Amino acid sequence: TPVDLLLFACKFGGLQDSIETCRHLIGPETTLISVLNGISSEQILGEAFSPEQVVWCTAQKMGAKKEGNRVTISPVGELALGIPEGLDNTHLLDEHFGHPHRKFKTIHVAGTNGKGSCCAMLAQILKESGYKVGLFTSPHLVEYTERIQVDGKQIAKDEFLQIGLEVKAAAEAIAAEGHNHATFFELITAIGFIYFVRQGVDAIVLETGVGGRLDATSVVKAPKLCMITSISLDHTKVLGDTLPQIAGEKAGILKQQVPLILAPQHPDA
Repeated sequence: TPVDLLLFACKFGGLQDSIETCRHLIGPETTLISVLNGISSEQILGEAFSPEQVVWCTAQKMGAKKEGNRVTISPVGELALGIPEGLDNTHLLDEHFGHPHRKFKTIHVAGTNGKGSCCAMLAQILKESGYKVGLFTSPHLVEYTERIQVDGKQIAKDEFLQIGLEVKAAAEAIAAEGHNHATFFELITAIGFIYFVRQGVDAIVLETGVGGRLDATSVVKAPKLCMITSISLDHTKVLGDTLPQIAGEKAGILKQQVPLILAPQHPDA
């Protein structure tokens, strides 16, 4: 229903995420977007949408209020912003769905430069070796479904929406118990893991979102292989403003007794 689509879009991130989610899942002709205060329709519409194609639901009309890094929009609920302070939300979602990441083998990849390329090549190598392989990457270039692939084929939009609504409901139930609502990346990570299980993959190549130590992908505790590509300054507001700090965060994917492939690094990393 339109309400479900609005809820889904709002739960999955900020304004731009809401636009992209709706646009690629249901098409511009039925897009329903939540617009936060301070952003005009002229800034967003451009040539992408006509006013007739968009139902604007402003935060003011929905009774929005901000507390810290959370925005509460009635009746939509809480919209989590930024990076979580730990993996609690991810673990709770993972437990709710029966620990899907334990049902396939994982290669975990972190780094600053070249992560996506390495992941794509690793996935293709596994596929050519006869494995059914999932690929989880971010960000997407054109469509959200690029982030979740099996044997080179993106998740279908209807499956993305179906699993997304399941994950949304679980996240809301967890939040109702007093926990923080999951962030966008935590939600989409859960969608990916559930899809990979339902597709019966043998293994996945898993790219971190930001850093590694507190990244939602680090819910995986027993990967078969870890890889860290070249490290340089990135996401400094979150990971730190020096190479040693950033390298320490990315090294958070490492596990005891798990092999590591490490790209040549700057001495400070």
